[in-house]
Amino acid sequence: MNFYLDRSKAFNEMRDSPSEREEMDDANDGEDDDDLPPMSKLGGDGEEGMPVLADSIVRFEKLYNKIQNDKRELTVELRKMHAEFERELELQKKEILEKVSDEIVKLQEQADVDDGDSDD
Repeated sequence: MNFYLDRSKAFNEMRDSPSEREEMDDANDGEDDDDLPPMSKLGGDGEEGMPVLADSIVRFEKLYNKIQNDKRELTVELRKMHAEFERELELQKKEILEKVSDEIVKLQEQADVDDGDSDD
């Protein structure tokens, strides 16, 4: 943990100019500016939190895998629904084309009959 604190303080030192840093040090007067609780409140060396962290990671993994499996199942279901929709759409298209074709044939026959009557 100290490694990260030391690294963050080093980053702050690189970023801030010496005059700004001195002003901030005077304003803080010994207060840490990392917004972390003191080490005593964190549980010392952190070993006590390792089982909790490990358990949290395992639970997160299970939840993530469940979400991914649900996502895969939904994707498969959506693909099936899309394929069914495409089939129905194609059938409707064929039916419409057949009806239009039949109407065209009827109109042509009607026109032939009308032409035959007008020739007399």
